[in-house]
Amino acid sequence: MKKSPILTLLFAFTAITCLLACHNHEESPALKEAVEIHKNIRQLCGDLEDGIDQQMTVIEAQLNDASVKADSITAVQLAKVNAELVDLRGGLKNWKDDLVEVPGHCFHEEGEPHEHHDQAHLNGLSDAEILEIQKELEAELNVLSEQLNNIKNK
Repeated sequence: MKKSPILTLLFAFTAITCLLACHNHEESPALKEAVEIHKNIRQLCGDLEDGIDQQMTVIEAQLNDASVKADSITAVQLAKVNAELVDLRGGLKNWKDDLVEVPGHCFHEEGEPHEHHDQAHLNGLSDAEILEIQKELEAELNVLSEQLNNIKNK
């Protein structure tokens, strides 16, 4: 089967576009800080997701144990904690839905499939404004992390 020259050109254009989008150029200190914050919040988000899942597993096991022992008081308390974890998971999902990347940067692992979304609402923002967005996202995520810690300490 013969390859289409148009298909080959389209593939080459896509590859070059991706390389250019992932390319780092000289940046302001504010944009560099925004990139670092974004990297950190992506890691914290993953850790928080794992923490919620682990805590839910613990609560489910304790609920099963309380059910076997017919301990309805403990089961009710654990069900409340489980509901808080479900709410927290929803809050994290909402946070992820609101997450915006630093324009012109890729935050994916080597070989990981990814897309470059056109975030038109970021066009025209200054580097300082982009930094402020990342700081706000970090603050919101820290609140969610604190909520998980409070749940764990109950």
